[in-house]
Amino acid sequence: MINRLSACVFFVTSLVLHQFPAARSAENGKFWLGPNYRGTHSTSRGMGSLLSMISRIPRDRFDDPYSAGVSSGPDELAFFNSISDRFDHPEVLELGCGEGRSVGQMAEKYPTWRLTCFNLKGYKRTSRGPPIGGAVSFDSEHEIKRMLDHYHVKLPEGANVPKVVLGDASKIPWPFIDGMFHLILSQATLSKIPEVDVVVREAGRSLARGGIALLGFGGATCKKVFWERKPEDRTLFCGDTIMGGSKVRIYLLQLAPFDNLQDNAAKDVWLSTNAGKYGGGMMTVLLLNKATNENKFIFNCPSTPKSYMYDALKYCPKFTPAWDRGMKRLSRFFTSLES
Repeated sequence: MINRLSACVFFVTSLVLHQFPAARSAENGKFWLGPNYRGTHSTSRGMGSLLSMISRIPRDRFDDPYSAGVSSGPDELAFFNSISDRFDHPEVLELGCGEGRSVGQMAEKYPTWRLTCFNLKGYKRTSRGPPIGGAVSFDSEHEIKRMLDHYHVKLPEGANVPKVVLGDASKIPWPFIDGMFHLILSQATLSKIPEVDVVVREAGRSLARGGIALLGFGGATCKKVFWERKPEDRTLFCGDTIMGGSKVRIYLLQLAPFDNLQDNAAKDVWLSTNAGKYGGGMMTVLLLNKATNENKFIFNCPSTPKSYMYDALKYCPKFTPAWDRGMKRLSRFFTSLES
């Protein structure tokens, strides 16, 4: 019996360590702490997840596709490349960088960027063994370099080492000055924060002139009567307000996989090819852009702006509780801006 029990314990332990190899490599417990919860923690899957959000945004929504970095060609990195073109040593924030994979990739790809990871403060290592998901929960340069080594990130000589700021994105104020960041990114952290209106206000305040925030909100499965509409007829909100003493444009979109295709013929081909596979899964993306000194924006609202938030709540019946809660809270927030 004892031998069988020992074998079971060995098997389970081996399985857990296989599933959580990073936890196995953190001798002092500083690498991977705490499960997915709220605040600013998100398990990022790297730059690929961020690029997938950008690639869905219809190019005609941008006022100047070249300067905005929305490429008509195959270069998916055009958006990120344009940040380096538009700003000298851009300050970039990833909200909820999780275990730091995408921060490391961006540091390697863009050595002049000054990257900051904003993660939830207060995780404690427990005796329960490896955590559910790993989160960067330290702010020393030594530990950050160890994290980069873990992901085989080789920073070019003279590159800026990313910083980690520990805090709670659901609380006002964020620990950043007004107008600090040229780019704010998040894969899906908003789906973990009930106080999404706080995130919108603080992200808008923290953006520099001409800066942009790209925030993923998870998604929902919608009926054909909704997803077959033109992208502008799925706009959940688009409008301007004042944040941090400057005008900020807020754009909330419900995006389908074919929205960035250039013409109806390409869309028809996509739909005919995927007719039996596409079940109506849509991605919700929140864009913020602070006006430039010339009072210009990177992206435009639809010519006849209208909110279809009610339609999304009506025709997207499959969603996570966090998505439903966030949409309703944002709806109230947007109503307060318009009043």
